[in-house]
Amino acid sequence: DATRAARDTVADARQRAREQAQAAARRVRQRTARHRETVGHFASAVKETAGEMLREARRAAAEAQDEMWSRYEARTRHRRNESKDD
Repeated sequence: DATRAARDTVADARQRAREQAQAAARRVRQRTARHRETVGHFASAVKETAGEMLREARRAAAEAQDEMWSRYEARTRHRRNESKDD
């Protein structure tokens, strides 16, 4: 009878250990999933911000190029007018 009680106690202990291990694994999977989701949101935000920065840089470069071209045209126009006066 004592042997049966000992076997039941061991079986109960194993069952509890198995349940605790499963619960711990479940918590780890949930935490990993939340972490993956957070990292995904962060990566999306970085990508979006980088895209905005790239668009802004392209716009600024286009404006600078237009400004340089305007100055070049103004200088050449001024030189042409001076040469006509000669």
